[in-house]
Amino acid sequence: MLCHFSSLHYPHTSMPTQRTSRPATHEQISKSRVVNASILTFLTVLIFLILLYHFIWAVQVMMYQPYGNLLNNIVYGPGTLIANAGLSSKLIKYINTKLVEDKIEADYKKYI
Repeated sequence: MLCHFSSLHYPHTSMPTQRTSRPATHEQISKSRVVNASILTFLTVLIFLILLYHFIWAVQVMMYQPYGNLLNNIVYGPGTLIANAGLSSKLIKYINTKLVEDKIEADYKKYI
């Protein structure tokens, strides 16, 4: 009988606890956005530095012409720089879409 009365006063001791999943709070969402934006910023700065190095290298290729004739130097110097810039911009746009834009649109749809 004592056990029965103790369960009336303290109901949480007699029943097993269940964890319910809560929706992500505003603070958790903003932290994930900060992390994703930081990753995107780091990659953008890294690609910018790589393109800067590639630009300097392409200028040196055109100045010293180490690859023989003019056509080879144009292909290896500025040609690879243009290809690198194009692929890098596509990569940054893709990463931006996957990391940041999709999640922002999903957040806006929740509130509409």
